Amino acid sequence: MSIKSVLQKITPQRVTSEVFPIDGSHDLFDTEESCIRNAVPLRQDEFAAGRAAARAALKTLGISPQSIPRAKDRCPIWPKGIVGSISHSEGFAAALVGHSADIAGIGLDIEGADALKDDLHKYILTPREIYERDARPMVAGSPRCKVTFVAKEALFKAVYPITRTFFGFQDARVEIYEDEYWDSAFVNSAFGLPSGLTICRGNWSAVGNLIIATVCVKGTQERRPN
Repeated sequence: MSIKSVLQKITPQRVTSEVFPIDGSHDLFDTEESCIRNAVPLRQDEFAAGRAAARAALKTLGISPQSIPRAKDRCPIWPKGIVGSISHSEGFAAALVGHSADIAGIGLDIEGADALKDDLHKYILTPREIYERDARPMVAGSPRCKVTFVAKEALFKAVYPITRTFFGFQDARVEIYEDEYWDSAFVNSAFGLPSGLTICRGNWSAVGNLIIATVCVKGTQERRPN
């Protein structure tokens, strides 16, 4: 299967996706170029491909091409009423987008499929996840440690734009399943979502030398009385 078809398979409902090669052929708006002007050429190409994928995904929602600059915390600044996520690795950039009326947050991460270095496990995995890795180091043919890492990256991308609070890898726990699903929970309640929002079951898949994970946050954040 192609990367595009795999991404579409694990794209959450009411969300659209697109993937483009990182090949230096994608143009940027002036406001986007100003965000990346001082970066090395490869980083500029990655950024441009990610924005191109995002614009292509937005087009399926009926949104005309427009600038997607980034904020000081490096998060994309999406058009009003849109939430999304961008990721890139191993020569490809991809994006997920949806209407904020349907989805509160979206997370996407793409990484190479090689296992994490052993000395990184203690920083990425919770004790329970280390136990699961030791008991079953592979899941559906992929290194469990790397799938866990990719899922946590996707989780952060879905949750951080809502809470604007940084959390570490060990502040969240994920359970990886053979049928290409994953569940998540915060170990530290300080990083939970506002009332009314729920992290949905995530999806993951491997294609070529890539592991892709997606997740979304649904619900309506309760408003506090004035």
